[in-house]
Amino acid sequence: MTRTSLAFRRSGAVALLLLAATGCSLGLSLPTEPVTADQAVGRWKAADCKASLDVARDGVVWFANFPYKDVWSDDDRVHRMSGEGTWTLDEDLDGSPTFDFKVDRGTRPLQFAVRDDDGELVMLHLVGDPDNWDERCVFTRRGDLPAGDGTGDGPVR
Repeated sequence: MTRTSLAFRRSGAVALLLLAATGCSLGLSLPTEPVTADQAVGRWKAADCKASLDVARDGVVWFANFPYKDVWSDDDRVHRMSGEGTWTLDEDLDGSPTFDFKVDRGTRPLQFAVRDDDGELVMLHLVGDPDNWDERCVFTRRGDLPAGDGTGDGPVR
């Protein structure tokens, strides 16, 4: 595991602890059932941070406008990246389900959560400091990828 991956993994574990402790105020809970690949595949949007993920069945993910901070520097700016990577389902240090996507800048784990009001599965991404819940993105699944997508040809935008 790279230094960057470990840092994001630790921030994910902290995020899960905070989710468990403050989930009621956010209206989110941890999933009670394992998350499957079928649940992860599709088009995901985060309106609160204007980012998107197109998750294909073949293990490819396309991302647009994905926010992040450099955790190993004093630079507090939010950076954006777009491109292509790979994804896997994994477990965080505490065993909770994560969606990990790998790009040239390391692995970006997102935490799965369930909305309390409607039971919808979402992915939570903390942009920088896991103690700062103001810098978060909540990705919701917005449907399937268009026919012909998800075969390595790239997303339809």
